Amino acid sequence: MPIAVILVVFVYFDYHERPGILHHSDIKALNRGVNSIELEWEETRNTDKYTIYYKRKGTEYKDWAKLVLDASSKEENTDDEKTKKQAKIKGLEEGKAYCFVVRADNEERQGFNTEGVYFSTRNNQKIEARDNMTALSISKKMRVEAKAKTKLSFESSNKKIADVNKRTGKLKIKKAGKVDITIKAKETKDYIGAEKKVSLKILPSKPVSSHKAGVNTIYRLDRSNCKTLFSVYSGPTPQSLAFSGDKYMVAYDNRGIRVFSKDGDLIKISNSSGIGHANGLTYCHTTKVCYSMRGNSNRIDIYDPETGKFSSTSVFCGASGIAYDRVEDVIYMSSRTGIRMFSGDGKFDHKKIISNVNRSGKIYTQDCCGHGGLVIRCISPPNKHGINYLDIYNIKKGTYLGTIEVDLGEVESAIVDNDGYLQLLVNTRNDYIWKTNINIDDIAKSLN
Repeated sequence: MPIAVILVVFVYFDYHERPGILHHSDIKALNRGVNSIELEWEETRNTDKYTIYYKRKGTEYKDWAKLVLDASSKEENTDDEKTKKQAKIKGLEEGKAYCFVVRADNEERQGFNTEGVYFSTRNNQKIEARDNMTALSISKKMRVEAKAKTKLSFESSNKKIADVNKRTGKLKIKKAGKVDITIKAKETKDYIGAEKKVSLKILPSKPVSSHKAGVNTIYRLDRSNCKTLFSVYSGPTPQSLAFSGDKYMVAYDNRGIRVFSKDGDLIKISNSSGIGHANGLTYCHTTKVCYSMRGNSNRIDIYDPETGKFSSTSVFCGASGIAYDRVEDVIYMSSRTGIRMFSGDGKFDHKKIISNVNRSGKIYTQDCCGHGGLVIRCISPPNKHGINYLDIYNIKKGTYLGTIEVDLGEVESAIVDNDGYLQLLVNTRNDYIWKTNINIDDIAKSLN
């Protein structure tokens, strides 16, 4: 038999026994996740299985892992009938490059390894933004603050209530209601996309001059939208609350002050009968001490949380509530006659007074709270454990913004926490500190 014929026969049988050749340029990355990469290639002829070797770029040669997949193509497939094969490689590290080598085999013969092809997993990303925001229907300067690794976009679920600039997150408040703002972080070659929803609550408000105002209820707080932080019950009744940023100070009726951690652990007890009925209490970040007011008195008791020592001073007017505004560095005092503003340097220089909203019938003036130019006056009815009230004022503009009803018990005092949320000291059987879903910092920034 001629040599040429023998060679042709050999090539023919070799071709039909050997699996088709897969080239590294044929391998594509169909999907690149955080911990996985999905490869795809056109299936080769005469193939029963594929062996995939992979390892992280830069690691030792011995570190190859292996994945074996069954093939699905048929020997008689033509080029036009080629099917795609996918292989998902899992358990990879985030944001790392990997080398992949693929070989086509059959039962008779082993194919050839492709050259290495490199693909990288992508990085995860998280949108940093608050879950909830609070606004008034008159709010103007508001923006959804968010951060991510890639470009952000914003979208409102109801543009009739509030619209949002797609690129900047700037809000346009139109009326009271609830709306979700969807934030999306763009998917890129290095990062996967991300999405988060921010719930925006808009309370109705019609600001009027405080000396002409009648009561206007704009919201109601109860157990459905507030959560307990911890109990400050200790026998005597807690009268007022202060917050330093990392500690709570609670004044008790004729018993002194107790200091709690943010988790509710009792840190210190400072006994003193000298402070009397401590109707109001606040912590001043400028002077690093607490100021306490007795009911309708001009005496100010001073407490140093570090040393536990007490002292006192006085002002020219009487008041029941006292609050330090850490944004404006001023002190507010509330009484039956109005709300006064003093310097926050401990000298108590008088700066301003505005009137209270007109209320009929008997009421009890509790403590007050201040933040960003807003003052919240705590009011109790004759039945102190019925519906209580929080009257909100913009002292900068001398306006009354509305009243929040509280169905939790007797509201003794209020503070604004580090995240801007309103917290309440409520006198009940267990004397809890409650965290509300109202963000005072949002409202203050949107108005002043």
